[in-house]
Amino acid sequence: MVVVHIAGAGPAGAIAALRARERGWTVNLHDPRVPSPGTLPPWPATYGSLVAELPGWALDFYSQPYAARVHTRSAATLPHEYAMLNKPDLRAAVERSGATITSDPLPQGVSPVLDCTGAPTAGRVYWQVAVGFFLPFLPDASTDPIFMDWSTPTSDPPSFLYAQPTDQGYLWEETVLATRAAPEDLLDELQSRLESRLDKHMPGWRESEMKREVVAIPMGTRKRAFWRPAGSTYYFGAAGGMVNPATGYSVSPAFAQVDAMLDAIAGAGFSRRKALDAEAARFLRCVGAELISRADHATLRDFFAAFFRLDAQYQLDYLTGHSGRAVARTMWELRKQTGFSHPFLCPLWKNPRQLLLAAAGKARKF
Repeated sequence: MVVVHIAGAGPAGAIAALRARERGWTVNLHDPRVPSPGTLPPWPATYGSLVAELPGWALDFYSQPYAARVHTRSAATLPHEYAMLNKPDLRAAVERSGATITSDPLPQGVSPVLDCTGAPTAGRVYWQVAVGFFLPFLPDASTDPIFMDWSTPTSDPPSFLYAQPTDQGYLWEETVLATRAAPEDLLDELQSRLESRLDKHMPGWRESEMKREVVAIPMGTRKRAFWRPAGSTYYFGAAGGMVNPATGYSVSPAFAQVDAMLDAIAGAGFSRRKALDAEAARFLRCVGAELISRADHATLRDFFAAFFRLDAQYQLDYLTGHSGRAVARTMWELRKQTGFSHPFLCPLWKNPRQLLLAAAGKARKF
């Protein structure tokens, strides 16, 4: 019987613990934040996913899928269903699974170990930063969930509106998709932008009880690639580089990749071909994140208008999965929509070496 020690009891560690227990493995889940034995630590963030990325069994832990809207130069419906993670259901499943959940540190010398302790935040980090309010009612202007709304111009760094129904209320969130700026330097400005939006569309919203959410997701960093274990230590979730640099999502990739990770721990290893393909996908998305971090609002609005005109499969190939070839196909198809001279792409031609080094985390100046 396999005995696995998992470090980190956030969503990635919980997903790995649940699936390992379903294989009959003995699971010890370690996290200093555990408030009492057998109880997972708090997960303050909300998590949404494109349904197409999720395996069928994961849908048991999500809301009923629904359509969401995209606003760029015009409004459109996202051609992929969206859903929100039901955190209480996932947490309850893990807590009753039979996994040992403890605040004790990892014992010395145990193996295998699955590191789910998150991505490092030092060095050349892209950040996704957001400030949101949970309001106890649906918006008056539109009851449609919003995946991205770029229709209102913003100063640098550019931000968009994300709005979704959750079990805590209707979440309105002002989001910077990718930036090199420190998150704490942006929070006041993002809250001011969000308040201005709500004042315009929902007068009287300030009279409601509300909860505030702050998001700061490090992207483009990892402790070690998920497909490159260090001896008997494996890396999963954000620690393994599973944060998608194009979206900031890491929970849906964890659901999608957990069984392959457990197969590797059980002795199957990782396919070298798939590993190289995954590495290419990650690098190309880091190039995209670097371009996003340099663009102004008008450029991004026009870029995403072109992106959401692509066929649905091209969109999914870029937003989900670990195929470098598929990501490259989408980028080439998008080039047909924008042309080589689009302002979004100009940094590629003006100084390609600097941009590629920046995307790889090796440039000293940006």
